[in-house]
Amino acid sequence: IETLTSDNWAEKVDSDEENAWVVTFYADWCPYCKTFSDEFSAAISDPELADKKIKFGALDVMANRDLTKKYGIKRSPTVKIFGKDKETPEDYVGQRKTADIVSHVSEFCTTN
Repeated sequence: IETLTSDNWAEKVDSDEENAWVVTFYADWCPYCKTFSDEFSAAISDPELADKKIKFGALDVMANRDLTKKYGIKRSPTVKIFGKDKETPEDYVGQRKTADIVSHVSEFCTTN
């Protein structure tokens, strides 16, 4: 999981024309974020995503309020998938379990 910040967002996410980005917006103090982090981390190494052009990142909402506001983050954790059109990410609204994340991301990569 790449650590994303306001300082490196444009370089890592916005300018990446080859890969989709799956980004979790989290808060250090949030117990749900800590629980979700394990599921999110497990999705990264799932074999189903091995050949997909996808990167995973995490952004601390408290330290990066400009991006939190830009993408309308109201609660944590929130997951958004940034495809070719980085300005209009897809909201992930599925279960916060590894298998569900993998399935959704795999489908996103197939259709986008």
